[in-house]
Amino acid sequence: MISKHHYGEIVDVSEIEDSVYKKYANEITLSQQLRLAFLDNRIIAYYQPIMDLKTNKITKYEVLMRVKDINSHILSPGDFLDILKEMYIYPEVTKLIIKNSFEFFKNSKYEFSINLSFADIVNDDTKAFILALVKEYPEISSRCTFELLENEAILNETEVNEFFEQLHIQGVKIALDDFGVGYSNYDTIFKFDIDYIKIDGSLTESILTSPKSMVLVESIITVARKLNAKIIVEYVSSKDIYEAISKMDVDYVQGYYIGKPSESLEH
Repeated sequence: MISKHHYGEIVDVSEIEDSVYKKYANEITLSQQLRLAFLDNRIIAYYQPIMDLKTNKITKYEVLMRVKDINSHILSPGDFLDILKEMYIYPEVTKLIIKNSFEFFKNSKYEFSINLSFADIVNDDTKAFILALVKEYPEISSRCTFELLENEAILNETEVNEFFEQLHIQGVKIALDDFGVGYSNYDTIFKFDIDYIKIDGSLTESILTSPKSMVLVESIITVARKLNAKIIVEYVSSKDIYEAISKMDVDYVQGYYIGKPSESLEH
């Protein structure tokens, strides 16, 4: 049997290894599940609390996308996001999560953050939707932060910076997410006007056992202070990690020790 569905090339399906065949079969199945979930309003938002270390109170929440399957099991982004980004519904999902987040937090005192991808920023329709929304709701926008992964921010610095500037004009804040992964190039954070730097969880998880991780976190904090950016440390999963981070010049902490993602703000 011959197929032309493998990167646009004609291939002999009989020569495809079982593992590869199963991978494609699973992706097709997942794509179908995601389409149905979108139509059935089962792509939903969870909210993870972020604690202000100065007050020891929850002041922010990160909005996290989840998919509820037909058996009401919750899928995390690691299970579906790569596939979703390749689907035609992805821009609509992004807009749905953002719109619902603004609606959810409009009568709340809390600040909230929403994840964006580079694909969102270069999609003219998505970008126009976001800018129209933040202009329409200035009070909510002043409590909103958009997060972008560090490795995606550098894909097109000019376009990303222009979008960041437009958001800043409307009072929206910007966070650089997962900074420090793979020992990041510090030049990245000098290229963008950033309000928050979120330290990558791999550094947090090893901070008690790796002197190098401790040095890197302290170094990131020092640079952030020079840029007037605040620091959020993710993956604070235990009391020991929390106490170690609390002794550092960090502004906010986030992780399972502070609170797990849930459909409500009750923690």
